[in-house]
Amino acid sequence: MYHTLIVDDEPLMRKYLGENLSAICSDFQVTGIACDGLEAVESIQKQHFDLVITDIRMPEMDGLNLAKHIHDTGIQAKVAIISGYNEFEYARLAIKYNVSDYLLKPLNDAQIKETLIKIKFELEEDVLRKHAKHPSFYREATPLELKSSLLSAIINKENALIQKLYNLIKKQNLTFTGKFSTLLLLCIDDLYLLLQEKTVSDNTSYSLMLNQLCQSYCLTNNLTTAKDDYGNSIILLSADSEEELTVLVKQVYSIIQQKWQLDHIKLIASYGNIVKDMLSLTTSYDMAMQSFALVLLNGTSPISSSYYISQSQFIQELNTIWIA
Repeated sequence: MYHTLIVDDEPLMRKYLGENLSAICSDFQVTGIACDGLEAVESIQKQHFDLVITDIRMPEMDGLNLAKHIHDTGIQAKVAIISGYNEFEYARLAIKYNVSDYLLKPLNDAQIKETLIKIKFELEEDVLRKHAKHPSFYREATPLELKSSLLSAIINKENALIQKLYNLIKKQNLTFTGKFSTLLLLCIDDLYLLLQEKTVSDNTSYSLMLNQLCQSYCLTNNLTTAKDDYGNSIILLSADSEEELTVLVKQVYSIIQQKWQLDHIKLIASYGNIVKDMLSLTTSYDMAMQSFALVLLNGTSPISSSYYISQSQFIQELNTIWIA
């Protein structure tokens, strides 16, 4: 059961969410209610909440400033913002403060349920990440679990955890990377889903199916896979030369695509720069993530690191628009 704080200056909205949230999704229980951001901050200081659902416009402290406070102080709680205004600036700031979802009024039960299912998925991922830090994990984990946890730690730049897992993998004489390595990222095409009028919960389900497919394939072929915070599936690939690695990336993507049973749901993929050491995999991941934007220019997957470099001006223009 996930503890939820409702923050809204409208009594009817507080009453509606307070009385109906558990009925909409039984995994969430309202354990706190606040009239504005300042009252919410006081509640957060007194007890733990897994989720904060807040209106965006309130007196004293609004929803975005509350989200900023939660983000800046490192409080471990997801945030969903409710707004009656479909404005880009609000959405941009919400993403900046790691807000999990941005809900537009008028709300309905189906919309709320989609959001809660998505946030439940995020909370479960957080639990798995914490499990990898528990002392018992180092004693009981299989080689594939160790390597998957190391890959996840590298993606999330958790340096202390990287060192622990790497030392353990080295102690067990396990191979993590080869002479040349890269990260292949696979995900559901969100734009394609949007055009088909699919819901958030549909997207989450498809992402889970894709991750399970990647896990099954990697288990059979002794490859390392993990998921990032966005639900993308990641496969670590290595080879003895850059040319062999480029061919391998395309082969693996082709096999995953062939095994994907849902022809009406489009997969997209990209891979980052080819690196020679483990810690540089973070740059490979970052480049692969940014390369997803190039699907707008080139519908062919996987998008390569060389194509990303050739389109550096387009990427720079995108970043300028995003930051502005």
